[in-house]
Amino acid sequence: MEHPDLSRPEFYASSAWGTYYPNRYYFTIAVHKTREAAGLSDTKYDLTVAEQRQLQWENYPAMLHEFLHYMQDLSTMVGQACLFNQVLMKSIFTKYTTPGMSSAASLGNKKDTSFDNDFYNAFMFNRTLEGGGVLITKMHQISKIENSDEAITARAGTKLVTRMFSIPEIHYVEKTGSGDISASVKLGSFYLFECIAHEIDQSVSKRQNHFTAGSNSHKATEYTVGRMVAQFFYPHIEIENIVRLAVMALQSMNCGDAFIQMVNELKENELNGISQEQSVVLIKKKIQQQLRQNEVNFVAQLKEYVRIFQGRTQLEKAFTYLTEVSIELYRERIKDPCFDIEWIYDDKINELLDKIQLCDFLYIFDDTLPLSLDPGFNRDYIGTALQDMDTSVALKAMVAFDHYFSMHYAQATVLVEQKIKDSYCCPFYNCCPLHYRKDHADICLTKPWRIFELQYAADQEYCWYGSGVLETKGLSIPKKKQP
Repeated sequence: MEHPDLSRPEFYASSAWGTYYPNRYYFTIAVHKTREAAGLSDTKYDLTVAEQRQLQWENYPAMLHEFLHYMQDLSTMVGQACLFNQVLMKSIFTKYTTPGMSSAASLGNKKDTSFDNDFYNAFMFNRTLEGGGVLITKMHQISKIENSDEAITARAGTKLVTRMFSIPEIHYVEKTGSGDISASVKLGSFYLFECIAHEIDQSVSKRQNHFTAGSNSHKATEYTVGRMVAQFFYPHIEIENIVRLAVMALQSMNCGDAFIQMVNELKENELNGISQEQSVVLIKKKIQQQLRQNEVNFVAQLKEYVRIFQGRTQLEKAFTYLTEVSIELYRERIKDPCFDIEWIYDDKINELLDKIQLCDFLYIFDDTLPLSLDPGFNRDYIGTALQDMDTSVALKAMVAFDHYFSMHYAQATVLVEQKIKDSYCCPFYNCCPLHYRKDHADICLTKPWRIFELQYAADQEYCWYGSGVLETKGLSIPKKKQP
């Protein structure tokens, strides 16, 4: 069996607009203006309400796009299945940190791809649920879609259980000057997430006269795979119904197959005189029943995550908050499985934001200084909608915890640091104003976990990243010293 690329970053990204990080539950937005143009300066670190609203308006479709990822991630069965596997992997990973408090090094996880390796099985399960990723070539034409069987192994209590997933495989053709290029990808949650967010942000862009050039630049990319698959089976399906079906399909573990079945159900029903709108209502009722039946297990599983991180104050607080948001979203989906989409289509976006708080976000500004003057120092702006600053800080420690995990779970620190990558950079590198960031920029840029060692040896006053490493090691910062 070929060993997977365990270092592959996990995110939903648009280099032009923004990036959502599913295991960190926040997003970044490239605002395409300088810090000064947004209203900040060397002495002014906070945006006024008016300045924030202006930035939100200018980047509204992008922020909505990433926020939709956040809501789908927290309130669907696929999102929760991926979270379950992530928590399992992280609980294993924490056992591999160096003993003692003076070192931030990880001993790495064994690259054991054997049948009974829980870490490997959880990793591969998530890869199957996600399906394909960013397209290597343009998907201009689908030639066929056929099922591909994949074995999934997971632990059920003390036993390992293997079952087969029949995943839709999309075969497509890219026409180039030198001939046709054939390729294939698996239809999983990644393409449905992007389908939902892209179709909605395009709808909002047109409605509010925002920038819409993305419509052409995103054609035949990962953003339009969901639409192309639906139209492959049912050319006359309405775009709004494609989005609704994609949202509901995410309530099935094999979401790609569920999506295609729903599309075909609409097609068959129309032949029998049942409109698309009537069919969507019927499917919604089925999903509502499914969600009601799963509610007790869904809530119990979320509370188990909080229990797993008990004693790690920041992580426990972060997962407690995320659990509360997930339960609230899930119960809204019982009322209407597509409630978020329907509210947006009905121009009730403000009501949606009143109901579900925006997750943390980072505005990325353009550089104005030469590289020699460290243009990234305190350049960007990290925002939160939370009134409880303790919870906001805990969520940032969770971001650091996930980054530390993501950079290390494939190998030990001694090997990680032999080949520095851009992805190693601290997530807060360009929004941090601390003296540690200014005096030790190279560490924060290339191996931020080592900043923990400096802080532990000095005053044990930890930054967000340092606190994430500390919690990984199973300890917590005394409240009076929390960042």
